[in-house]
Amino acid sequence: MQGRSLTCRAADYFGMSGQAEFIAAASLFALMIVFKLLNMMSYRFDSDESQHMHVIWAWARGFGKRAPKRANAPTTPDGAVQAPPIALVSAANE
Repeated sequence: MQGRSLTCRAADYFGMSGQAEFIAAASLFALMIVFKLLNMMSYRFDSDESQHMHVIWAWARGFGKRAPKRANAPTTPDGAVQAPPIALVSAANE
């Protein structure tokens, strides 16, 4: 195990047929991340984004008139992704 390369060990770990398949998959994954970042940077920042973040923060804390029944259970897909990390940050700042 000591003399094997990282790509060979990774290919075995993920059940791939060989190093070439792992390198191709890792390269495509990196390319996907680059395209996603370029796509994110091509849109302008909307002026009401801070309002959306404020609502997500309120949901994470369990506040707001449209807050879900329990904290960290927002009703929108964006809120489901954003509320738990915001709750962790706000808990760390207390």
